[in-house]
Amino acid sequence: MLYSATAVTGRSRLIRRQADLLHWLTAPRPGPEVLWYLNPHTLSHHRAGHFATSGDDHVVIDGGTTARIVSKLTGVPCESLSFDYAGVACAAMDRLAQRGARLGLIGGTSDEVSRVATFLRDRHPGLRVVLAASGYHPSHRQLMSDVAVARPDVLLVSMGSPRQEALALALKARLDHPTAIVTCGAFVHQTARHPYYPEVYTRRNLRWLYRALNTPHIAPRILRHYLPFLARAALRRPQLPLRD
Repeated sequence: MLYSATAVTGRSRLIRRQADLLHWLTAPRPGPEVLWYLNPHTLSHHRAGHFATSGDDHVVIDGGTTARIVSKLTGVPCESLSFDYAGVACAAMDRLAQRGARLGLIGGTSDEVSRVATFLRDRHPGLRVVLAASGYHPSHRQLMSDVAVARPDVLLVSMGSPRQEALALALKARLDHPTAIVTCGAFVHQTARHPYYPEVYTRRNLRWLYRALNTPHIAPRILRHYLPFLARAALRRPQLPLRD
């Protein structure tokens, strides 16, 4: 199914439910696969050609408002599957720990990603963190070499868009072993400060407001990407790089 009258290249397969995402993370796969998160910010970068997905990539929706819009456009319910500990991350880590999965982390500073690796090992016994690399590493070539040596079953790339998508897709083209490569925005930064969101913001679905108040680049991002997306969605069918 196409979700726009205008052609959009690189339509990714949409994963709609948490249960399907958890299944995808640990499902057998013939080689590396990429799952990226669609929100108005990543959509803008995708449209600008800053990264190019293909039909064998997967995508989930990030954010309740975007999920409601996608549900309305497609006529099928779609959940917001934000990858953080106020979203699906805890269930995902539990699933990986149950399977004894090998997890790789890329993102944040060296100190942040090291603290996240320790946090995940302590909170999810059985999870094997085999790589914890800073997202500020000067050499993507070295990062890709480190991933190839570590051979994770699941690799979380937490560098912000579009850098994380570009690296994830480059890794997909290079790796020779089955790996689920997941882009996950600020996961490392936030998990290093767990619990990141005060309960009142999570309970009232105002995590976006907390980030806007506490992270300098978020408010301009909302003005530049989110509000125009909402306006387009209200006036006409936005172009979305999705398929079932």
